Amino acid sequence: MSAPAPWAAPRLASTAWSVLLVAVAGFTAYHAVQFLRFDRLDRALGRETSGAYWKRDYVTPVTSLRDRIAPWRETPGVREVARKDYQVASQLLGAPATTLLPDVADRLRIDPVNGWAWLDLARQSYLAGAPAEVTVGALDMSSIAAPREFVPLVGRVNLDMDMWDVATEDQKRRFFSEVSLLFEMYEANDRYPLWWRHALRRQPVARREAIQRAYGAFDSTYKPVTF
Repeated sequence: MSAPAPWAAPRLASTAWSVLLVAVAGFTAYHAVQFLRFDRLDRALGRETSGAYWKRDYVTPVTSLRDRIAPWRETPGVREVARKDYQVASQLLGAPATTLLPDVADRLRIDPVNGWAWLDLARQSYLAGAPAEVTVGALDMSSIAAPREFVPLVGRVNLDMDMWDVATEDQKRRFFSEVSLLFEMYEANDRYPLWWRHALRRQPVARREAIQRAYGAFDSTYKPVTF
């Protein structure tokens, strides 16, 4: 048997690398197409749920989008966003908090340091009538994971206000700290920023007054907002 030609081994190696590169390129192209498909669904849901969505017939398109998003909840690379989208659609369609809790828990299994997901868990726990310590624990985790992000901060402030009548002293201290942080970070030139007015306006008059008295005791420079 004759020995292989001296150029055979390099040619075989080159062929193997070419096959590998083709396979990788095909794999990448396939997943790029898949991600583009999901991106279109994500954007479509954003359009259907933006603005005054309640003034139009949103139930049919949102239901269809939720059904099409459902399979993506197990797809690596997009599953956290897909689960968030599925949860948003379900909430918009009136799903009870007890059915939304597993969706939020699934998001946290993927990303356990997601401050937004912890806030969602706190909200749904509160709405589902879970023990207060469960809701407060989720709020504390949200504060640890997203300590300086505007939307989670305002979300925690609003939920703390909703729970004010049963809030613990530790919960109130975190509330005071986060309200002060929001004033300092985002509305330094506005004595009564809109987010604070809106948060107070949501509350019954007696609770609103109690919150403002308590915050005034924490910050002696605070002047109560009047409506």
